[in-house]
Amino acid sequence: RPRRPRWRKYTRCPFGVKVLPAWSSAISGEMCRMLRSFGFTRVTMMIDDMFIVETSHERCTAAMDTAEAIFAALGLTSAHEKREGPNEEQEFVGALITPDEAFISQERITEAADFLSATLVSQSVHFDEMRAWMGRLSWYSLIIRGARARMRHMWDWLNEHTRIHGEQGTMVPSIHAASDM
Repeated sequence: RPRRPRWRKYTRCPFGVKVLPAWSSAISGEMCRMLRSFGFTRVTMMIDDMFIVETSHERCTAAMDTAEAIFAALGLTSAHEKREGPNEEQEFVGALITPDEAFISQERITEAADFLSATLVSQSVHFDEMRAWMGRLSWYSLIIRGARARMRHMWDWLNEHTRIHGEQGTMVPSIHAASDM
């Protein structure tokens, strides 16, 4: 019988599906920590997307190959056809990363603003749709100056709905939450 690696304990979620995003983030953090122990200096992950920065195309290709080999040794597979780069500019989870800056395109910002405006005009949004947008907006808020302060109110609104109604149904923005969007 083959030996079962210790990381296999992460294949079950004993606390239920509600905590899976946090669980996945914890695993992503551990994977980044492991890569740093192998000498990677600039690596980040966003759930199942990995972003590696190196000083040249050759070094980046080698780092990407090494990361895939390390994860393959752990029994994790990578969708090689989805691999992008190395590039001078790379889109990563909706942000365009260049050698000098990271930014969210005006198109994505407009799309988010249109969603929030439509939510306020209709005075309702389905819980699942709002939760999906909150993930995007949280990532955007790390890059867009001043956006993080507004996210707290939106998360509070989502959490309050969850506390009262569970993870379903239609949400109605309150005057306070709406004014902060």
